[in-house]
Amino acid sequence: MNIEGTKNIRSTSVEPANKLSGDNAEQVNNITPKASAEPNTEASIAFDKITGLLQSVVTDKLSQDVIRKMPPDEYLKLLSLLDEMISGTIDNRV
Repeated sequence: MNIEGTKNIRSTSVEPANKLSGDNAEQVNNITPKASAEPNTEASIAFDKITGLLQSVVTDKLSQDVIRKMPPDEYLKLLSLLDEMISGTIDNRV
């Protein structure tokens, strides 16, 4: 499987988790493409401890405002609620 654009990504320093959103998000590393369409944006990856998924976070370099999160926080919360419901029924039956 060849994914376009993976050659332009390089790892940089680790940032604190509280720069992102929730208490369950922890920053793994920052990634900065060599040729960015928006020079004032920065992409980073966060690990959601509850769901075990990675979340891409695009922020403005100057104001540190979050522009976009992929997947959104609402999606991660929904997944954690579904996981809690499923694990509760499985635990009760076993």
